[in-house]
Order: sequence, then structure tokens, then C-alpha cells
Amino acid sequence: MKLMVSTLHPNARTAPRIRREIQMAPSTVTNVELTRKYGIHRHTMAKWRKRASVENASAPTSVGHHV
Repeated sequence: MKLMVSTLHPNARTAPRIRREIQMAPSTVTNVELTRKYGIHRHTMAKWRKRASVENASAPTSVGHHV
């Protein structure tokens, strides 16, 4: 049996289990209710509710990024 290990981004506010609960919540449960339940920002709630996966999306790296 292979175990899946998920590494959270250092700034991650939610774990995959919480993200899945957010995504599986019925549409009758509002984002406000979920935001209060999990103590996360409404933008974070909306992001995880619309995503199809519970994995972190790739973030742009600072390598080669000039200001």
C-alpha cells in the first residue's frame, strides 16, 4: 500500500482534508458559514470552493524575476 504524503506550503492556511470538506460542502452552505467554521479569509474560501483539486497550485518562482 502506497501512502500519499502532502507537503503544505509554508504559508498554507488549510490542509487537504479541510480543502476537501470545503469542496464537498453542499451549495446550501454559504461561503460565510464555511469561512467562520474554518477561520479563513473569504478569498481563500472562494478559491478552494472553485478548484477541482485539493493540491496546491504552482506558484511563480522568483528565479529570473526582475523588478
